[in-house]
Amino acid sequence: MVKVELPSEKLKEVKETVKVSWRMLCLVWQIDYKLFLGAFVSTILPGIIPFVNIYIYKLIIDFVVAAISGGNQNITALYPLIALRILTYFIQDTSYRTQEFVERLYWTKVPIHLNQLF
Repeated sequence: MVKVELPSEKLKEVKETVKVSWRMLCLVWQIDYKLFLGAFVSTILPGIIPFVNIYIYKLIIDFVVAAISGGNQNITALYPLIALRILTYFIQDTSYRTQEFVERLYWTKVPIHLNQLF
């Protein structure tokens, strides 16, 4: 038989999850707020970069289509777009590496901090 949860039970679970998540965020902030901010930025950037890349690819495709359709396009205008795409690759890679580094630091700092609390 399938268990059907009442909306009030589900709401209680959601409230409890939010409460525990908030306490965990406060604990992480208390341990090292600079590290928290670094983790936040290094998590947000890889989420934004794909949208930037899509726009760069759109501009490159527009450039190629204009050049093929007989437009008077200067090839040197394409170089900054390619350079920007390479830059976004390095930013994304650096963000992933920063995430890994921050995670290792937290795995070190959290147990030490909890030991001090107890």
